[in-house]
Amino acid sequence: MLNTLVTVGIATYNSSKFITETLESVKNQTYNHIELIVSDDCSKDNTIEVINIWLNTENNRSRFANVNVLVVKSNTGVSANCNRIFNAAKGEYIKLLAGDDILLPNCIAENIQFIVKNEYLPKVVFSQVELFKEEYIQENIIEVKPVSLPENMMHPSFNATKQFQQLLISDRITYTPSVFFNRASVLNV
Repeated sequence: MLNTLVTVGIATYNSSKFITETLESVKNQTYNHIELIVSDDCSKDNTIEVINIWLNTENNRSRFANVNVLVVKSNTGVSANCNRIFNAAKGEYIKLLAGDDILLPNCIAENIQFIVKNEYLPKVVFSQVELFKEEYIQENIIEVKPVSLPENMMHPSFNATKQFQQLLISDRITYTPSVFFNRASVLNV
């Protein structure tokens, strides 16, 4: 499993300002067997141009097992954009990002190691995220969510009522870039 193909899917829309930093963070993963899929939802800026320049510079494309850039002719929304990534993915696991998210260098390796260490082979893994403004540098980090693991709403000690109460005071179960999905499980749903 330590050589399992992992798809990193980046959903973009008018992401030209941050997409290079996002792509660099995927390229710099310590885990090696990565497929890169970028799905652009009809950006009005030069997102696709920036992506293509990056892919054709410094052998960035060759770092990945496979690269696929998906472009549509009309805006379809976030859900459809993410669904294109899931449908195109070949990896056993998928890490989904937006065009302004950053992965820490060991993110995928640590997600895979967590799965390998657990006999029940988790189908979805959540991790902490660092929220930041503008570029990812230490002084721009706003906070870490959740503050401590496993004290988050997905912990087994949270019953449905407690989870619902948590959703009322926040706007999400977890932050999207923290989720690591088993592709087959998601497609079955």
